[in-house]
Amino acid sequence: MNSEKKAKRWERTNVTNLWKLATSGSYYARVKVNGKEKWRSLKTKVFSVAKLRLADFEREERAKGKRSADAATQVEGGSCGKLLEIYLADMRLATDTKASSHFCVGSRLESS
Repeated sequence: MNSEKKAKRWERTNVTNLWKLATSGSYYARVKVNGKEKWRSLKTKVFSVAKLRLADFEREERAKGKRSADAATQVEGGSCGKLLEIYLADMRLATDTKASSHFCVGSRLESS
């Protein structure tokens, strides 16, 4: 049996969401936005520079997450059917396929 411990790959820092890769000494940002984890290299080995870049990265990702959440709440009920109709009108589909899709969308909107 091998009693050697496996070397840690990632090192925690005293700053939230800031990690250091042990092998290279580079800093990485890890932020959770809308339930998804986002990682990005901060492309530096200097702790003070990494903290500044982390703040910028967090700001950007949280703004993106807020915009996508806002866009998702704007598409509700009838507007979803209208968006689908516009999408189908732009696509190159056979007329029977388009007619079938419009029928399905119409009956779906009437039932909700």
